Amino acid sequence: MPSAKKAQLKVDGKPLDLHSPPPMVCRIMAFLATLPDNEVMTSQKLLTSLGVSIASIEKASPHRSLNTYKAKHAGRLYWGNPRAIAELRRQQKETEE
Repeated sequence: MPSAKKAQLKVDGKPLDLHSPPPMVCRIMAFLATLPDNEVMTSQKLLTSLGVSIASIEKASPHRSLNTYKAKHAGRLYWGNPRAIAELRRQQKETEE
């Protein structure tokens, strides 16, 4: 039985990539990638910087692509570029020991 050729789905004339993160996740990652390696920010500062609602951040936050861009510390969620978040986690481990 011959296999049916799959139709290429498009969004706004561009091919749909079902494996890429949602647009808000991409927007968050792109913004955080521009931050210095020694800077992290709260969710409130992130949403203000991006000009989006807290609901947008909360909806995007669980996406696995953002795991290296966020970390919890003292009950607060902090955001930064992956190097800044890695440093925050490293310092957290040091204080726990």
